[in-house]
Amino acid sequence: MADNKILARIKALLAKADSVEGTPEADTFRDKAFELLAKYGIDESMTRTAGGDGPIPGDTMRAATFSYPEDMYGYEKMLLVHRVGQALHCSAVQLRNENTIQLFGLARHMERAKFLIDLLMPQMINSASKARPANPFERLDLQAAKRDLQSHRAEYMVGFADTVHERIKESERRAAGDYDREQGGTGAAVQLASDFDRARRAMQKKYPNLVSARGKRYGGEGYSAGRAAGNAADIGNTRVGSGSKAAIGG
Repeated sequence: MADNKILARIKALLAKADSVEGTPEADTFRDKAFELLAKYGIDESMTRTAGGDGPIPGDTMRAATFSYPEDMYGYEKMLLVHRVGQALHCSAVQLRNENTIQLFGLARHMERAKFLIDLLMPQMINSASKARPANPFERLDLQAAKRDLQSHRAEYMVGFADTVHERIKESERRAAGDYDREQGGTGAAVQLASDFDRARRAMQKKYPNLVSARGKRYGGEGYSAGRAAGNAADIGNTRVGSGSKAAIGG
């Protein structure tokens, strides 16, 4: 992503969303940022893959690692990485029993994913730090009250991550559809599906022993608060059998 003007506009929109978090205006600002990022991604993808021989800039496979060691919300932070990455056509692997996740994707998508993760992670943490149960003093036991607060904030983060995933995914789908209608074909949609498939194959090549497993379930008051910005998406987990790593989602 070399267009600094586009980056600046996206950052400004997300900063505005953060400043009015929890309001309809935040939804509008964030959707506009995701729409702009998606349109840039489609234009870049189709330009770079249109004709020509030899290596295509942005078409190389990349891997990036995100670690949150000894972090009480490490799992929830990894989910944000996964949700953003998958919405942007990347695949993810989690190290078993560690708060570390590895993302696979083409350079043009990985750049966008890392850009958004860097912007959205502090927004999620900041808004979750202000989240409280409806009746935080319901428990007389102080330790139990602390556990309730931690659980509420974890649920909030997952709701936030799910909402972000759904919004980015919809922006990508809409941008591809608009491009294909203008061009009279299906090239953009096919290209993005192919990009994700390549990322998943790269992940599976490095970690060939993936097996399905259950992820954590969230659905309490905190999760509902985290989803308040928009719709959420359910995404399951898969893990690596008899190894030390696990894949999150596809």
